[in-house]
Order: sequence, then structure tokens, then C-alpha cells
Amino acid sequence: MRSLHSYTMLPEHNVYVHEEDDTHTCKIAVGFQRGFHRRPVPNYNLATAEWTVDEDKLIIACEARGEDNMQKVYLTYCEDAPDAFGKPNVTNALLCERLSDLKRKFPDRYNLVKSTTQHTADGNKALIAFKRMKRKQEGLPNDLTIICDNNEKVKANADTLRKSSLKIEAYLNANPFDGERERVLHLNQSTSPLPGVDHFGAFSAETVKTYVLITSRNDWANERIDLADALNQARVSRDKMWDSIQSDMQSKRQSYLSHFESQEAEELSLLTSTLDTQLEKDIRTLRTLYGSHITHEKKLITERYGSKVQEVNKYFDTETEKLHELLTQPEGQLENVDVLTEQLKIADNAVAGLYRDDMLPKLLILSEMIQAMGLKESVVDMIAAKPLKHLMSSTQEMGCQLIRSKTLQEILTKLDVKDFLKLNDSKHLIPKELVMIEYQTREAMASEAYRNKETEELH
Repeated sequence: MRSLHSYTMLPEHNVYVHEEDDTHTCKIAVGFQRGFHRRPVPNYNLATAEWTVDEDKLIIACEARGEDNMQKVYLTYCEDAPDAFGKPNVTNALLCERLSDLKRKFPDRYNLVKSTTQHTADGNKALIAFKRMKRKQEGLPNDLTIICDNNEKVKANADTLRKSSLKIEAYLNANPFDGERERVLHLNQSTSPLPGVDHFGAFSAETVKTYVLITSRNDWANERIDLADALNQARVSRDKMWDSIQSDMQSKRQSYLSHFESQEAEELSLLTSTLDTQLEKDIRTLRTLYGSHITHEKKLITERYGSKVQEVNKYFDTETEKLHELLTQPEGQLENVDVLTEQLKIADNAVAGLYRDDMLPKLLILSEMIQAMGLKESVVDMIAAKPLKHLMSSTQEMGCQLIRSKTLQEILTKLDVKDFLKLNDSKHLIPKELVMIEYQTREAMASEAYRNKETEELH
């Protein structure tokens, strides 16, 4: 018995079925009526329907220059870059309306584009403030002489030192300036409450000069904190603005894509329902054909819409990249992130230059002797930040009897868990009983924290 069975798919949305054997021949043609599901896919010219970054830059630049005839300027750009300036029948009114919309509806985009289009001359406030603080102490009289070890003399401003040390304040109150007699303060081995104890150069001219310099520049650390805060605020503001711009761009992108998806879904639904009806009528003959047919048709529709989806994504990716380039251009004055970062680095170097590692133990001893609480707090923080250098080494100054136990306890408290455990397992000059007290305190706090947790939280 001879048998022939074949299917043929044609691009005209018609399907031919040919079955033939020794007793019969079956030829079936199934197809759509002319024009079925050939609805045109929207062919958006996005440069015409949407406002490009280049157009916004031109409009804002015209605003900055006070340009009255923006239409004339726009038409000039159309000749050189029709893809970026593609609005048909553009008018001054249309361009003015776009400028108004930028300010009211898209202020973040307006500010970003404006920041790189119209440079301001305000200068960098953070830089000016930092330079001002450097000059803050200039012109103050050095009306106090400090006699250090080896009878070396250090000149200083009395009012500046008065605020930093209780002992110096007491001396100045007892010896007010009479306009003639020079005031002399002795800070040396002979004036120490424990003259027989090694002071490790705490009363040397170098140490006292460093103390005087730190006191005269007391505002540097605060200015550095202000710079760090300004940098953080600038970053937060920039990120918030970029999130808003991204949200606007994504919303527009999704609007186009949703339209494509909706129309594509309608066509697929219509196609499916139509073929389902045909299947019900011709179920005996078309059961095998149906699956292949619908798959083929779906592929054709998806291919038609796929290129349009790629076109929309390419447009918005390009526009978003242009906006991001504007955000990161160094000439933009919208945010001072890069400048603030550089100034923070300068401030860090300036503060680090005052508090040298080799001077920290000596400054700590000096602050204990003259009760300079502000100096002591700063030095304690810096020693705690580098425990390996100052506590777990052969630095003999940290074993000085002039350093109070309370001060050493403050240093231990500021160590993180990792550094504290290293200290506990290594050789150091901190009294063992102080280390044990800190260890027991931390152990008790950890036990209390775990005691309050549920069993599930511990896994």
C-alpha cells in the first residue's frame, strides 16, 4: 500500500495539507483572510516623540544666554544633527513649554543638565572654609614663654593655651598679664609631680611645640568633620537626584514597551482564539497541523515586535548614558563630591601631620601632667586606632607611671574585639589587672546579649 503524507508552511499565512494513499487523495488548504492580524506595529520616532538630552541642553543654554529666538537656534542644530534635534514644526512656544516642564515636572533633570551647561562662579565653599581655618590663628601674640627641659624656650599665645589645660589656666589666673612683665611657665622635669620618674621626653621642646601647635589649630579636626559631613551629604543628594532621573526615564521606557506588549498580546490572543475556532470545526483533519501552525505564527509576530523593542531599549540606554556622563563630568558645579574628597584627603594629611606616631605616647604623658583633656581624648583615640604600634610593641613610654589607670582603661575600651584579643594574647605594658577587668566586662556583655536571644536566632 502506497502512502504519502506532507505539510507545507508558506509565508502568506496559508497551510497546505496533502494526504494520499492507494484509495484516496486528500488536499486541504487552511489560511487567514487577507489582512488578518497584520495590524501595523507602532513605528515611534523617539527623537520626535521624546525630548533628547541634547535638546534640553540647547534649551537651557538659550535660557542662560537670555536667547529670545530659541526656534532659530534649534533649526540651526537640526541641520547638523537631525537625529538629536528631530522635532517637526518646532516653535518658540513649544521650546518655552519644554523649559517650563523641565523646571516643574523634571527638576532633577533640569538641575543636572544646567550644572554642566551653565557654569557658576560661586567657587568652592568647602575649599574657602578650609583655607580660612588655616589663617585663623595668624596674628595672635605669643605672650607666654614656656621653659622646657634643657632650659629650651617655647613661645605661645596664653589665651589659646588657657582653654586647653587646667594647670596652665590656674597659672595664668594667678599671674595675669600686666602689659610689661613677661610671663614664664616652667614645664620640665623639675616641675613634674613625680620628678624621679622617666618622662620619655614629654617635657622636651619638641613635645611642647607640638602641643602648642595642636592647641592653636584646635579647629582643624572639627573642620575636617564638617568636610566629611559635606561630602556625605553631597553624595546622598547626588544619588537621590540620579534615582529620580532614572525613575523618570524608566517610566517613559516602560510606557512604550507596555504598549508593544499590550498590542502583541492582543494579536496573539486573536490569533489563538481564531485558530481554536478553526480547530473545533476541523478537529479530525487539523489536529496534527494546529500545533505547528500556531508556533510558526507566534514566531513571526515576536520577530516583528522584537526589533521595535530593541529600538526602544537602545534609545533609552543611549539617553540614560548621556545623562550619566553629565552627572560625572568634572566641570559640573551641581555637586562638589570630587573637590570635597580631595579636601578631605588634605584635612586628613594635615591632622596626621600634627599627631605623629612617635609623639603620641609623649603627648599622652604631657596631657596627663597638665590635665589637657581635649589633647588627651584625641591622643587616646589615635593610640586605640593603632594598638599594634603603641600597645603591643616595645614602646616603653606606654608603661610610664604618669599615665593614669583610668586613661589606659579608656584605651582598652576603644579597641575592637579583634585587636583586644590580640592584645590579651601578646606581650604589652598595660597592667594585667586592667586587661582582665576589660576582658570580664566584655564577656559579661556578650553573655547578656546571647541570653536575650531566641533559640532560632542563634542558628
